[in-house]
Amino acid sequence: MSKAGTVKSCLVKRHPDSSRSKGWGLVEFSKKEEAEKAIKLLNGTSLDDRILSIRMDRTSIENSGKFALYVGNLPWSTTSEDLEILFNDYNPIDCYVKTNMAGRSRGFAILRFSDEQEGQKAIIDMNGTDIDGRIILVREDRDIGETTPNYNSSRRNQKNEQRNFDSIESLEENENRKNKVYVGNLSYSTTSSILENAFSMHEGFLSAEVQTGSGGRSKGWGLVHFKQPNQALAAAEQMNQTTIQNRKIFVRLDKK
Repeated sequence: MSKAGTVKSCLVKRHPDSSRSKGWGLVEFSKKEEAEKAIKLLNGTSLDDRILSIRMDRTSIENSGKFALYVGNLPWSTTSEDLEILFNDYNPIDCYVKTNMAGRSRGFAILRFSDEQEGQKAIIDMNGTDIDGRIILVREDRDIGETTPNYNSSRRNQKNEQRNFDSIESLEENENRKNKVYVGNLSYSTTSSILENAFSMHEGFLSAEVQTGSGGRSKGWGLVHFKQPNQALAAAEQMNQTTIQNRKIFVRLDKK
């Protein structure tokens, strides 16, 4: 670790009863930049034939007591930096996509806010937003203050969230979805007028509306109405995977 900078302390965590190593440790550097350098230099390298996983310690952040949001059903490619941009209007102090031991996204993130009102507004505006064809779930986090990862519990929670999405979709598929198409992955600058222009050439077109949050910000998806179910289906088949404002859109029959 000293290759990266000045090490103030280095401690391998041990079980109090047996003094056996827990397999992880904490290293404190004199500067944040040195810690970041250590991650870049040493993450993924080997020590005694074991691949090291190195990241910033998040204990102080997770114990901060700040208002926390759970953001679920994220595309696997979504990064913490992507969420910082997406939620920038609500001034989060921390955005962190949860990963497994291999560094792969687990499909959800925790965001923290110093102002609870900002966090609550983010829930209202951002819940149901489309990110690359996936509708995200935004709610208040229920596990604030968790300091050590409970992988079995996390997996169960993630499976439960997925089952909730699957159950909702199953119910929606049995409901009336006759004359509307869902259009996802829209640019946040796409307006209802732009969406209307893209679909107005199709037979039976009635209206188009980009869905927005309470502040008028686009959720990244919209609904287009047609006179007849067969006209909606034809438009969905023709428009799926085409582009609007240089973004490839996802178009299917609406499930609601």
